[in-house]
Amino acid sequence: MNFKIRLNHLISALNVKNSEIAGRIFVAPSLITRWRNGSRSPSDENLQHLSAYFAELLSKRDSRFVCKLLDMPYTREFTLESLTEILYIWFSEKGSIVSEIPSESALTEIQAKDLSEQS
Repeated sequence: MNFKIRLNHLISALNVKNSEIAGRIFVAPSLITRWRNGSRSPSDENLQHLSAYFAELLSKRDSRFVCKLLDMPYTREFTLESLTEILYIWFSEKGSIVSEIPSESALTEIQAKDLSEQS
């Protein structure tokens, strides 16, 4: 699974906009679009910023939600630092943290459960 699929997966699951991401990591929204369609890959520095951005968003969620979203076994709660590192590895495909992205129906189920738990 490649970077653009993983990026699109998180953007969709967390319902964030390219402009929001771009503003937080100080790149042009058009660059996010190019990453999403696979015509460009992020630099290592941008990948670190992107990982930190998504880690911040995910740190506000239940760890079980995060593990399901990243298709990881649940083992423990995450610190912001550990989640940033996990996402960096996940995005860069340097490790085998994740096997496959959950199906759309599984993702919908995850989102619905997370929303009900937040209420």
